[in-house]
Amino acid sequence: MDGILLEYDARVDQYYVDMPLDGSSDVGRAVVVAIGEILDQDPVSLPPLGEVIDTESLTAVFDGRSAESESDASVSFDYSGFAVTVHCSGRITFDERR
Repeated sequence: MDGILLEYDARVDQYYVDMPLDGSSDVGRAVVVAIGEILDQDPVSLPPLGEVIDTESLTAVFDGRSAESESDASVSFDYSGFAVTVHCSGRITFDERR
């Protein structure tokens, strides 16, 4: 899936992506590609992510973070029927709004 590995945790009914913490990640792209995969749609057909969140600020969540970071900071927003949470640990979670 375009270099992004989408996984599903049936225990909590949640999709997620684990992003590398090396500064090479495009978080916004990962969100759009993952939701496109979940919905079985071309990501290009989804609304622009920038209409719901400042994508530069979203990427900044990862800046300067490491796997050993004590912070549990996260950013949450709604996009295309999902509650999306970007954690500074590198995990992005997708919970379908019902």
